[in-house]
Amino acid sequence: MADDEFEIVDRAKPYKGRLPKRASRRAPEGVDVFEFGEPPRIENWRVFDAYRGLHQVLIGEIYGHPILGDCPNGAVTSRLIWISPEAGFARTRSRYYRLGAQAPRVRKRRTAPKGDLSIRWRNLVP
Repeated sequence: MADDEFEIVDRAKPYKGRLPKRASRRAPEGVDVFEFGEPPRIENWRVFDAYRGLHQVLIGEIYGHPILGDCPNGAVTSRLIWISPEAGFARTRSRYYRLGAQAPRVRKRRTAPKGDLSIRWRNLVP
């Protein structure tokens, strides 16, 4: 096969700017989200602090990804640069995403029982 017979499927380019720890909550002016073709769609998404808060990523169900295809069981994106729910798009280090429905908020549960644990332990020790 000749080299010109291969089609480049993934046309996204890595983000070359400064990588933020916290993603911006709005799109920059004049951004073209269709610059690399049709962006994949992410449904039931949520912003997640990865690597103990070192940076943020998106997690959710991804559809139409040029390399991964459809991931209905969920996937994790690369580092999140900015996200604009109002515009319906997000930019990660490797590509743009169209935002579908956001995952419902999950209430955090207390991992430790309420009250002073030392009192409880004193009652258990003979």
